[in-house]
Amino acid sequence: MRALSQLGVKCPEQVSVVGFDDFDWTEMFTPKLTTVVQSSYEIGKRAVEMLLRRIGPEGGRLEAGEETRVVLKAHLCVRESTAPPST
Repeated sequence: MRALSQLGVKCPEQVSVVGFDDFDWTEMFTPKLTTVVQSSYEIGKRAVEMLLRRIGPEGGRLEAGEETRVVLKAHLCVRESTAPPST
């Protein structure tokens, strides 16, 4: 967003900006940054569960059909850095 400002590009009038992860500092931007919010706790919990299964008594072998990808819910926290497309 600093680079856009230095180039004279107006946010959100000319370009919308969306970040990923919602930290306290996202509201310190001007304009305030729209972000995709995800649960860091849930990501860590799932990662540990998968790791423990890998290093468990079976020696890390995946069972037939066992999922190796996890999709977690996220939501969009709309702030000031995004706007509808101009017509």
